[in-house]
Amino acid sequence: MLFDPFQQQRVGAAQEPPAVTRCIDSPIAFATDWYWHPDVPQFLVCSRCYVDHIFKTKFRSFFDNKRLGDDGSARVCSFSHPRMRDRLFPRAVSSGSMNEALDWMQMREAIPNCRGINGVRGPDAAGLIWYKPRQNDSIPGFICCQGCFEDRVMCNPQLAEHEFVRSQPQQLQDHWACDFASPYLQREYEKCSAAEKGDGTIQSTWHDFCREARARLSMPLCAGFQVTSTYHRTWFVPDDQKLHDLVLCEACYCDNVLHSGEEDQWRTAPEITEATDGRLVRCAMGMPNVRTAMKRAADLGDFKAFWASVSQVVGKPFCSPDGTAHGEWFTLSPTERGPAQQQQPDEFRVCGACRAGIFEVLQVTDVLEPMTAGSGHGSEIRPSDASPLLCSLNPYHSRSTNHLALIYEAFLTRSATSLSSYANEYASIPPCARDTREFATQQQGRLTRKWYGWYNCTICPECFHDFVVRGGHESLTASMELHNQALPGTDEDGGNNNTHGQTHGSATAMCELYSPRMRNLFVSCAQASPPDPSALLHFSSAQRRLVYMETVPQIVDMLSMLSIGLEDNRRKNTASSHTSSDSNDLHRITSQFQYPPPSTAAAVATRPTPGAPRGSHARVGVPPQPPAMLAPVTMGYGFAYRQILMAAQHDRQLWGALLDKTGGLAPHVVLGELERRWRSVE
Repeated sequence: MLFDPFQQQRVGAAQEPPAVTRCIDSPIAFATDWYWHPDVPQFLVCSRCYVDHIFKTKFRSFFDNKRLGDDGSARVCSFSHPRMRDRLFPRAVSSGSMNEALDWMQMREAIPNCRGINGVRGPDAAGLIWYKPRQNDSIPGFICCQGCFEDRVMCNPQLAEHEFVRSQPQQLQDHWACDFASPYLQREYEKCSAAEKGDGTIQSTWHDFCREARARLSMPLCAGFQVTSTYHRTWFVPDDQKLHDLVLCEACYCDNVLHSGEEDQWRTAPEITEATDGRLVRCAMGMPNVRTAMKRAADLGDFKAFWASVSQVVGKPFCSPDGTAHGEWFTLSPTERGPAQQQQPDEFRVCGACRAGIFEVLQVTDVLEPMTAGSGHGSEIRPSDASPLLCSLNPYHSRSTNHLALIYEAFLTRSATSLSSYANEYASIPPCARDTREFATQQQGRLTRKWYGWYNCTICPECFHDFVVRGGHESLTASMELHNQALPGTDEDGGNNNTHGQTHGSATAMCELYSPRMRNLFVSCAQASPPDPSALLHFSSAQRRLVYMETVPQIVDMLSMLSIGLEDNRRKNTASSHTSSDSNDLHRITSQFQYPPPSTAAAVATRPTPGAPRGSHARVGVPPQPPAMLAPVTMGYGFAYRQILMAAQHDRQLWGALLDKTGGLAPHVVLGELERRWRSVE
């Protein structure tokens, strides 16, 4: 049982029902207690909000409750909306009547919640209502979803009516994202609304908000865990010299530091902004071990804990996408592994930086123990060795999103059962390599994998387990040629030559079943009567594999060449003050480009460009989001191309080599076309 910070509270007030540790304001799918008013059963209230706001009032008996979550549906607390929590419900308590609140709850439950920076594509926007400023030039391109309009803008009805109007409907080709997703703009509007209520100077406070909104929306998107060019962008570092390895982009500084009372702890970093050496950096808020500490400090209003946490994080080896050498490593403790899992699981390992910045911050360190030599299933893992290991919470780990969501569940429920079950189940199943650099390493003969499926359509153990077995699509297994076997020609196969005459040899095999297109084709073949894999095998060998070999290796080769060149420049420019490549100098780290898995390439809509048609927004990618506190913000293909190319342009020799490789064609056009061809069959 994990440490429970609410135990004393419940001992002192035994009548209070148990509650999660914080409001569930991000969608979760695990089983927990939910509350609702019988008149509005879809307006769910989490147990934390029920205990903190409703239980102490006469309305507590008005609410029903039940444990929900066994169906796998995602749920989020609706009571956390500012208009309900801060205005309507306090007004109900004062008046003794919930009628006004119930009317709003019934209206609100029919409105979709804000989609954040992921936005909404035109085909999915049927029936959605958007709002914009009454004066178009007050905040050019500003757009607000109906959910945020009701939850936030209408906290001040006079201001909302005076300054906002409905926007024209979203068109099929449009991809819109709500600008109120910015925490900074949420706080600025609250300040504007409160000031207007005080003295009635609606115009001046609105102008203040517009000025701040224009400034915030003009800032470049955070690149998350992806490295980005420093040139001509504003960066912030802590005033404490010991923490200068920590860097924030201007957008994250705005959203997380301004109005927090911590402004004097940070300074601008002109030495980074004005660097002309093609330098690339990572925003610290893209790292889960910093992001979690920052969000939790904001939750508690205690930034002393944040500074203590990041001091530990920066003092430990960097959690690198290329793996981390040396340092401390942790895995599940014996009490969490269960009786059937006596060995430490190979595939769940946490670096020292992530233990400090995530597990310690969330007070769930009880589930971990230090990794020891000889742990795992027949393979020795020595944390003190120089060979790098990839942390299970690093955004480039294929299961990091699931791991982070399960850690968040452990934090909310004070139980790590789900985390331990998941880690134990997948301990002996290697992650799917998809079309990542791990696959490129495999091609070079440094990684041997076992496969299911056919020689012309290979399936990794993870996709076989997740999709074929657990998904109930086993009718094709009888016809499979491979059953957890190494391909001919590999060391594990005894070095035999490939005598099968098939398209896929050990050097070119990749998992074919991670993509939705291939899974749909697999299902249609499995459901045929009788089951027949012919169509699947033909598409895999005749089309998909051929296009892959003509495109992705070129993309990886070009970006690797760029990154290596930029890293060489970085080393030359910093050799006088940095002699070790593992000095944890986060604001100068440049790693080779890692081709992200498709799961990290979901499109993100940006704010409409002033004067541009609303269907022309730039698009970059982010991974599926676990709860905001733990979300690893990782941008995808297009963003990486643009930023690496931008940095390369400052080096004439490197840029010339790139143009030679593309035959003089614009590199971004060549890369974009290669990717388009691969995605068309992926």
